[in-house]
This record gives sequence, C-alpha cells and structure tokens, in this order.
Amino acid sequence: LDLTQVMALSGSLPEVTLQALEVLLPALPHSWMVLWFREGPLLRPLVSCGEQPEAIAQWQRRGVPLTDAFAQRLLAGAAVQLNPPDLPERLRNEGLHGALLMPVRAGETLMVLGAYRREPLAWSPVERDLLSVAARVVQVSLERRDTLAELRSAAVTDSLTGLGNRRAFEADLRAALARGPVTLVTLDVDGLKQVNDT
Repeated sequence: LDLTQVMALSGSLPEVTLQALEVLLPALPHSWMVLWFREGPLLRPLVSCGEQPEAIAQWQRRGVPLTDAFAQRLLAGAAVQLNPPDLPERLRNEGLHGALLMPVRAGETLMVLGAYRREPLAWSPVERDLLSVAARVVQVSLERRDTLAELRSAAVTDSLTGLGNRRAFEADLRAALARGPVTLVTLDVDGLKQVNDT
C-alpha cells in the first residue's frame, strides 16, 4: 500500500522511484536496491538506495551491456534470481552475494528493478514475490505517467497539424503577459481551409 501511494506522487521519475525504493528496502534485509533503465546498448542505474560496496557501485555505474546473458533474459521478460553459489567468487569477494532482478516494461520503456545482497543469504519466496509485486506497481505507475503525458499533449495539440491548439495559444499568451509587455500579430490567410483539407 505504501509503495502504491508513493508511486502515485507527482515529481520526477528519479525522485518518486527513490522514495519507492526507500519503502521497499526495509523488507529486504542486508540489501540495496537499484532501478535500471535502458540507455542505448546498456542498462544504467537510474536510482539506487541502500548501502552498497564501493567496488560494486563503480561497476554498476559503468552500466551493463544488453548483450550480457542476464540482460538478455530480462529483455525477454524473465526474472533473474542469483543466490550466493550462483555468483562468481570475484563478485562475492567485492561484497555482492545475491541479485534478484525483475523486468519492468511500460510501452517501449525497459527498466529493471534489482535487489542485491551484502550478506550470503538466499532469496526467500516471500522476497521474490514482494519484488515481483513491486515491479508490477512500478510498471503500472510508468504506464500511468505515459498516459497522462499523452493526454496533456493531446489537450494542447491540433491533431491534424501537430501544432499547438487554442488552449496552447492561451497558455502561452498568459505566460508571455506575465513576463511583461507583448506584441501580438494576427494574420488572416485566404484559402487556408483548402490547404488544410488537402
């Protein structure tokens, strides 16, 4: 419930997502969380929450290539669960003991909700279910944001020309008047309806 309320907040996606991760983190002991987003050929962290080993944080900041085997599974819509024995010894030595990754798709947007372990503990079914539900909440929130943005754009755009409509004009005029003196020029173009119709 807390997560749903946080994701309904207005604000930038990173701000709202960080608040959502802060709500989730106490339910996943000895963990940190990252929301990844697709940027070109990489998955990069959008926000992270919780204490993480510096070597792992540096590795995460560089991004993960989409050609990575786990990234490929996430692109295909599958969750990835890594317990301590599944991780290379090098990563365990740097402080990463587990990963639980859930794909989040909203239209063409791909994100990944990830939880990572600092201690050698296996993920429980309850933790996996929690992260799965959290990923769905984030997905619905992203879809809602996209829909609202499309509706806001449609409300001020002429569908035929793609130009601003009368609402956009009035809003721009109010903003211009608030800044100071304005000169407004109107034109009447003969035959414009025929041009529009064709």
